[in-house]
Amino acid sequence: MIHRAISELNENKGSTEEEISNFIVKEYEDLPWAHKKILGIQLEKLCQDEEIVCNEGGRYVLQADGDRKGRQECKRCVCYLVCALPG
Repeated sequence: MIHRAISELNENKGSTEEEISNFIVKEYEDLPWAHKKILGIQLEKLCQDEEIVCNEGGRYVLQADGDRKGRQECKRCVCYLVCALPG
């Protein structure tokens, strides 16, 4: 669900949590009442598992295979996630 949202939104600099949430609400029915809270938890888990990346602007992108160089833990991002630092 989250992977699909990020992929189909296809934002150059990544998608915000709000954009991902809006996509999911539009595309899927019968979401739990705590959808936004659950989404935040799942985004954090996917970042910790290095499936997605939170960049400096708090935007989420899919992790490209072999694209782990230059990634550091950064407290500027939402939930203190793994960031894509410029350079």
